[in-house]
Amino acid sequence: IHPADRAQAIAAWRDRYRTEDEYQFAFRVITSGGRTVWLHNVVSVTYVDDEPSTLHGFLVDDTTRVTAEAASREAERRLRDLLENIALVAVALDAGGRIVFANDFLLGLTGHARHEVMGADWFERFVPDDQRDWVRSVFAENVAAGSIPSHMENEIVARDGCRRLLRWNNTILRDPDGLAIGTASIGEDITDRLPTPDSAG
Repeated sequence: IHPADRAQAIAAWRDRYRTEDEYQFAFRVITSGGRTVWLHNVVSVTYVDDEPSTLHGFLVDDTTRVTAEAASREAERRLRDLLENIALVAVALDAGGRIVFANDFLLGLTGHARHEVMGADWFERFVPDDQRDWVRSVFAENVAAGSIPSHMENEIVARDGCRRLLRWNNTILRDPDGLAIGTASIGEDITDRLPTPDSAG
């Protein structure tokens, strides 16, 4: 048994049968070749005269699943770190249009605090009144269809009422079964690139 897991594994075998008829726990072992393997132990308790008599069950090699989940968490952490540090707006919405991720750049651009943004309705919080209905309807149609235009432009409104035009790169977020559960978007603020009346000729 891996030294870091030895105490909890031994305690599970030694103590949990006194209060549980069936239980499960996981621990690592080190093979003769030095490889670390995750085992999932399913235990059942046999009783004689209402007293615990025997522990039996089986061990499942769970290394592939545990390793994959750890890799997925690390990939998600790296992606979040990247999105938090780019000089672009990064936002993710659930299928109902509520904000599940917003980076610091969006907060700085719009003047909102994080607690005002997380869980809020994106369209109510950021889309101008005169564009809200059609932007919301396009979003709902796209999520229902499981596809979204990769690139589009629309305005957002900051806390002070100032409008900013963003050029978006979008993707659909899906659950493990492939069902669309929301969107992730990276937006570039192109407001200051627009021609001014003097430069438009």
